[in-house]
Amino acid sequence: MTFTPIPHGTLNWDVPLNAALTDLDNRISSLAVNVTDPTYGAVGDGTTDNGPALQAALDAVNASGGGEIYVPPGTYLLSSGLPLRIHANTTLTLSPATTLRRGMNSDSILVNGLTGQALGGYTGQSNITVRGGTWDANGVAFPTYCTGLSFGHCSDISVHDTTILDIPGYHAIELNSTSGGRVRNCRLFGLQQAGDRTFTEAIQIDTATTGTFPWFGPYDDTPCTDIEISGCTIGASGTVGTTAWTRGVGSHTAVIGVWHTDVRILGNQFTSLLGYAVRAFSYNNLIISNNTVVGCDAGFQVRTADSATQGFTQVARNCVIEGNILQNITGAVNASIVVQGETGGEMVGVTVSDNTVDTNTADSGIYFLFCQQFACTNNTTVDVGQYGIRADDCEGGSITGNRDFSPTLSSFFSSVSSHIEWVSNLSDQAQQNGFLTQGGSNVSIEHNQITAPGRQAGTRYGIRCSTSADQVRVVGNKVRPMGSGNEATYALSFSSSVTNVVRWGNDLVGSTWVTGELEDATTTPSVRWSRPHSSKISTTTVSATTTETVVDTLAIPAGNAAGGTVYRLVVMGTADNPSDASPGTLTLRARLGGVAGTILATTVVQTPTSTAQSNKGWIATADLINITSGVTGTWRGGMTVVDEISTAFPSATFNAPAAAITVSSIAAQDFVITVQWSEATAGYVIRADSGYGIRIA
Repeated sequence: MTFTPIPHGTLNWDVPLNAALTDLDNRISSLAVNVTDPTYGAVGDGTTDNGPALQAALDAVNASGGGEIYVPPGTYLLSSGLPLRIHANTTLTLSPATTLRRGMNSDSILVNGLTGQALGGYTGQSNITVRGGTWDANGVAFPTYCTGLSFGHCSDISVHDTTILDIPGYHAIELNSTSGGRVRNCRLFGLQQAGDRTFTEAIQIDTATTGTFPWFGPYDDTPCTDIEISGCTIGASGTVGTTAWTRGVGSHTAVIGVWHTDVRILGNQFTSLLGYAVRAFSYNNLIISNNTVVGCDAGFQVRTADSATQGFTQVARNCVIEGNILQNITGAVNASIVVQGETGGEMVGVTVSDNTVDTNTADSGIYFLFCQQFACTNNTTVDVGQYGIRADDCEGGSITGNRDFSPTLSSFFSSVSSHIEWVSNLSDQAQQNGFLTQGGSNVSIEHNQITAPGRQAGTRYGIRCSTSADQVRVVGNKVRPMGSGNEATYALSFSSSVTNVVRWGNDLVGSTWVTGELEDATTTPSVRWSRPHSSKISTTTVSATTTETVVDTLAIPAGNAAGGTVYRLVVMGTADNPSDASPGTLTLRARLGGVAGTILATTVVQTPTSTAQSNKGWIATADLINITSGVTGTWRGGMTVVDEISTAFPSATFNAPAAAITVSSIAAQDFVITVQWSEATAGYVIRADSGYGIRIA
């Protein structure tokens, strides 16, 4: 016989649901082989052995070239004849109120093919649909390890709207050497096993290699391709003697030179699993999207072939993990999202975006290991047990627009990674550091916001670069303390082993850092601005007073200077003077140590006789170089003043001391420019309107 589809739109849905299901059962029953017909004799009473009856119906449909088999409501015990063998072009439909219950020890309940068949590649029993009802593997009563539905060497396989319960040891569904597999809207609950298979997946995607598919061969290393797992729910059944699944979807073996391709895992729910929700092992072109993972020991692991377990590794390419929610992950197995390669077997071309990780008790939120050409964007991680986002031994990554809140260690961490950019990320209340970079080269940390790092007591940092990191660029970041409780030691810190630093425009202002805003022990800098300065400082006006007044400051942190370190301080503005028969003078000084510190240079500007002036421009540039560092550190420098205040204007004056000055470089010092009028007469006014301070080298 051949299958005649139910005409679209002919069901009467304007009745209660149970009646609609009965209507559906009647329509299907009239168009398909019904296993309860006397020809087959199945009885859904829960005690009659129906294995031979179901197999007879499957064989009859096969003999007629394909069709549909219908199992009406009831509980059908299968105590002999397992596994059932389903053939090409067959649809097996169970009523929603139907249960097929395994009543014997067997290694599968349903298999698409015969023992000894030799149909390789995707040429085996194909175009098969299994839908509806419940398959109860009854694993506590019959604990021989068993797979529920097994498919190999095939194409166009669909399993949908089906419940599979209490599998002992193996898998609810195995797709092996399958092209065009679809598992949709299935409920897979309960695993019975002796604790020796912590890697068992509810849905396994596998390759036809020796030892992986015991029902038939050939073992020609055919992988899976074009696979969709969508809308499924995977977890525990609640049956005494069973647990939740150890893994949800994935693989645990690989074959050299072979990859599963074009796999899509979409919109599934994983609850309380004892391992990964998804563990993709040696896949190319993978999408994991819009899934929800709650209370599992791990979330997703995308892994290249593992040389430690497989004896080889190989590069895997093109993975997207997007729009997933992972909540209350225990971290007992791994981070919530792991993308992992190894030397010679890197993960290449990875995008992780728009995911939410809400609590990982013991591990990180998102972890990249041996990845290349990857992007991590717009993810949110909250209350993770290690790092919000971590990248180790990676190359060529962009980590942008992510948000991390209250990690146990650092929000963002990279180790021995190169050509990595961390841009426009947010760290809030990290227990240790906002950003931590150890080793690697060409790492950029730019335009990030770090708030309240160092909530855990100890030596902590807003941003910390160490362990021989090279070619480090730290630009335009904003770092702020909490203002109370434990605080970070420094807002920004570079250890002495870091080389070729470029940094400027970092806003590190805060009065409650334990030691200071900046610690820079590097000896091979490039371009560095030591203090956050905008192009315009707050206007300072000095009028009708002889008090020496600071008009700009560059705060040099403790220990910042080493032999050869150069600083520059620039300030500019305008000045007025009255008509005065005995004109006053304006003295500008560069000092190290604040307004009462050691004078580095002095320039005196003489105002003109009996000539009132207003808004005359001036600019002072002071340079400072550390000769030797230490408690009795030595410094030299000078100051150039260009002005149009004096009679012979514009004038330019350079002044430098004849000898070095001695001021500690171990303690923090304020490098300042001051102004002082000689007369406290009305009309003598100087304004400092803008300026900046930098550490040049």
